Amino acid sequence: TREVLISCSGLVLILAAVLVKWAVFPPLYQAQVDKNLKLEPGTMAYKKWAGEDLSVPGFKKFTFFNFTNPEETKAGKKPILKEVGPFTYRRQETKTNIHSPDGGRSLSYGLNREFVFDKEESCRDCFADTEVTVVNFALLIVMDMIKQSNNPLAGLLPTLLNAAIQRGKYKDDIFISVPVEDLLFHGFSTGSLMFLHDNFPQLGVGNTTSLNENGTINWFNMNTGKVDKSKYTQIELFNGEPELPDNYWKSCGPTPSANQSGFYGKCHDIYGTDASQQKGNLHASQIWTFNDELCRSFPMEFTGNLKVMGIPAARYEISDSVMDNQLEENLCYCPYIEECVIADPENDSWNVKECEEKCPKGTLNLSGCKGGQAIIVSKPHFLHGNPSLQSAISGLSPDQSKHQSYVHLNPVTGVSLSGHFKIQINVPLEQNSQLALLRKVHSLLFPVVWFDLCGDVDK
Repeated sequence: TREVLISCSGLVLILAAVLVKWAVFPPLYQAQVDKNLKLEPGTMAYKKWAGEDLSVPGFKKFTFFNFTNPEETKAGKKPILKEVGPFTYRRQETKTNIHSPDGGRSLSYGLNREFVFDKEESCRDCFADTEVTVVNFALLIVMDMIKQSNNPLAGLLPTLLNAAIQRGKYKDDIFISVPVEDLLFHGFSTGSLMFLHDNFPQLGVGNTTSLNENGTINWFNMNTGKVDKSKYTQIELFNGEPELPDNYWKSCGPTPSANQSGFYGKCHDIYGTDASQQKGNLHASQIWTFNDELCRSFPMEFTGNLKVMGIPAARYEISDSVMDNQLEENLCYCPYIEECVIADPENDSWNVKECEEKCPKGTLNLSGCKGGQAIIVSKPHFLHGNPSLQSAISGLSPDQSKHQSYVHLNPVTGVSLSGHFKIQINVPLEQNSQLALLRKVHSLLFPVVWFDLCGDVDK
């Protein structure tokens, strides 16, 4: 879900006027709503969507997990984390090369995202150059890539890396202290990255890394609803393709028989909107969203009605089932599914008990769409996740009111009035006898940062 791209005062007044008249003359004003929501040059909806009018800037608020006891963790103790943040960035989205390839049935465009630090929206002691101490996710990702690699050198690399990072040029540790802007956007280097980059270029490991990207662009094709209103703002193509790349997710049908017949699940399907705009006259119990940062489509469930700035809104939340990797519709989101699933021909079902350890409930492994890097996302503080994820770490306290993602949509127009998309980035910490730093640690999923991608009508 993207932040809400709407003009505060103007949109509120327009919605208020429409809703008052709607109560008196529903058919007449539904027609007026439909007219205003047409995605054609010159209409209100098009101007907001295309960025021709000034819009409320969205924010991306990062809260880091400060790693307070790295030495004790190396000795086998439980990691202790303390939140630091939020470090807030304004998120500006620019749509480029907007055109319709089919006479107005759809719109194709490039979406460029840029981030600028906003001190006023950040915590008192939060600056772009503030150093935070987090787990050395670069080292942990490198170790996971070595573990998963088929390269003949993979077996020797941990031993060679262990010797190299003890001292000197390539010295490294289980933690890093780096300025926030470098961690997020500019990039930073570690001893382990430099060692592999300098000595084993064939592995393709870069000498720098970062958690986020600035100035990236993806290409979309979106249905305007001109021919079929039910498909209004539905994403149809991503980077020119109707399905996600094969390497993003595994192929696994919901049952053994479905798998044998060639139905390999829906993980590569692209469907849903970007959640900032739905079709008008909204009464759905469930809406679908396509999110390119999570590399997938997912449902949001209706949870109740409320008012935002006096305007009626329907609340939709990301359901618990989205990251439940043992559900048959989610099996293809587990990159290890072929290793852990067992077919039960008698009941035409999968036995997935062994998969919980590799793809625990409440997580989504993005390694397929992140170039093989073990980036595993969850809700903040492992909300709705397997209890073992939280209990392995001190300092986590999942809270539905603070950590749940949601969007508030006006049911008459389908316009988003408020949206908060909250995701935590984690990396696997695994015990490894060949690396002194990891010889005694307990294997667990280590949180690095969580963010709130948000936009609210506030005037």
